[in-house]
Amino acid sequence: MYRKEGVEEKINIQRSVSKAKPYQVKQVREILIKYRLVDE
Repeated sequence: MYRKEGVEEKINIQRSVSKAKPYQVKQVREILIKYRLVDE
């Protein structure tokens, strides 16, 4: 679990040898855009 001050959602990123699932990438991307944590 990752948390950042000012972000309501908790981001669940698990360490794994396999790649992230498409839905996980979508969830993280939506949070990054919502809180303007990255340049678009």
